[in-house]
Amino acid sequence: MKQITLNSLLLSALLALGLAACDSKSDLEPGSLTDDTAAVLNLVKGDGKMGQSSPYKITNFVISDPEITSQDVTMNVQLFRPAEETRKVTLAVDKEAADRYQQLQGQAYKLLDPSMIALPEQVVVKKGATYSDNFTIKVSVPETLEPNTKYLFAIALTEVECSTVISPIHSIALFTVERFVESDDILKSVRLTRDLYFTLAQPFGNKGDEAMTLETLINVEKFRTPEDPGEASISTLMGVEGGTLMRFGDSGVPGNQLQANGTRVDFTFETGKWYHIAMTIADGITKVYINGDLKATFPKGGSLSGGNPFLIGRSWSGGRGIQARLSETRVWSVARSAEEIKDNMYKVDAKSGGLLAYWHMITADGSVVSDATGNNYDLLQKGQAAKSGDQPVEIYEESSPITIE
Repeated sequence: MKQITLNSLLLSALLALGLAACDSKSDLEPGSLTDDTAAVLNLVKGDGKMGQSSPYKITNFVISDPEITSQDVTMNVQLFRPAEETRKVTLAVDKEAADRYQQLQGQAYKLLDPSMIALPEQVVVKKGATYSDNFTIKVSVPETLEPNTKYLFAIALTEVECSTVISPIHSIALFTVERFVESDDILKSVRLTRDLYFTLAQPFGNKGDEAMTLETLINVEKFRTPEDPGEASISTLMGVEGGTLMRFGDSGVPGNQLQANGTRVDFTFETGKWYHIAMTIADGITKVYINGDLKATFPKGGSLSGGNPFLIGRSWSGGRGIQARLSETRVWSVARSAEEIKDNMYKVDAKSGGLLAYWHMITADGSVVSDATGNNYDLLQKGQAAKSGDQPVEIYEESSPITIE
């Protein structure tokens, strides 16, 4: 009986020491930073900005350089209050979370083999700190992966030492990696209807304010007409309302003619035909090219920043959408020359100098079209007019390669 009592006392003492080391009560009291959760998993972007993870949102990585065979993912762990002792963090590749996402979204991705994901050997939140140091997850993206195919994987924060409360929402991060291989033929496009538009995942800021080029391949399925005027007979292509904008139609501009940076361009478009449109702005001069040919030059500057966002398929209000198919859409922070525009209407190198954003418009992930430059200017499709919220992107299978006539 005495032996049992002694053992019990020893066990109680050891448990007390363990609890004292964790100081569980003080670490688990609700705080204000993360809505009563003790630990969350954050994504760290290239510019150093952080965003909380989510099991409903995917971060996409597109690799177009054949010499690159891996992708680094930078993250950290955040506690709602400073750790009273150094806390070890446990991470895992979460196949179940990836499967759940596919079931909820009705998607059918290939899953990345967990052996291709190298988690850090050790992650800790140091005593007195709220955040762990940034850590890197290295993802192998070998050439043996099926090209132009998204591979899905999930990273989960499974445990923080001495913390029993982990955010059920902000502890899982979803990613896709895709090895993009260019083809000489463009056989797909994105189809926009008047009740859909694209916005940016993050704004351009003041990039492009000194010089810019906006360009795209476009096939308009339906222009506004006097019998179908919509709002002011406008079909918006892309740009910033009150800054720099391209759209078809307006007061005094026929529905099948382009208004570029506020000026009518004397060129009549036809439905069902592919065109390349480019607008450059530098030193207060705007130039407009159609199919590589200069069609207009006039004195006017422009901006991609200001109070209004950069949008595709929307300006001012939801009644100015466009019914068209788009491909190879790009935004530059330089004014491309006439020769550069004419020689590269179909494809450019995603790592070209001055290329801010590049959307091939041949693949999509739910409502997201990825930026091929790696600058993270992904497009998010939203509903307007009769629709609202996130909307799935329609990838259109062309019956023949896209060709400018």
